[in-house]
Amino acid sequence: MTDTATDTLTNYIANQNSLLQEAAAALPHSFSQCTYPRGPIRQAVYLCTTCAVPRGLCSACSIACHTNHEQLELFPKRAFRCDCPTRALDHACTLHTTLEDANEGNAYGHNFKGLFCRCAREYDALKERETMIQCLSCEVRRMRSSPVPYSHTSRTGSTNHASTSASARRP
Repeated sequence: MTDTATDTLTNYIANQNSLLQEAAAALPHSFSQCTYPRGPIRQAVYLCTTCAVPRGLCSACSIACHTNHEQLELFPKRAFRCDCPTRALDHACTLHTTLEDANEGNAYGHNFKGLFCRCAREYDALKERETMIQCLSCEVRRMRSSPVPYSHTSRTGSTNHASTSASARRP
């Protein structure tokens, strides 16, 4: 092999390793295991709109158990436990085969009805012109033009609402 080919291969491998590290940081949980046994944790949550009961799924269950279902990405939620292996859903979990009781500790706000922001409207990233942002502190999702919640306004009137933006629809 020539030095150029070796350099190219070395760069390719380094780039692939970098991509793997980036993916692991973005999706830190295994896709072969439901997160239910880990208890309530901060994780990406998906809403299955095909299933009759609005409940949240971990990344692994959204792929392994509900792959042919319509889903909405609800983005990270704190202290959330996957609902896939519970009695709350009729669809059997393929990753966690023990049927568990419904999660009493999960909070199901208007996001679980497919509604977002304080305006409580649907958000379709493919059609929506306005950007959806998420507060890094409380993880509430809102439209960029929506007023900052009062709880995020200091006594001086300035906001401490740190946010990041992303789209909300998952194919």
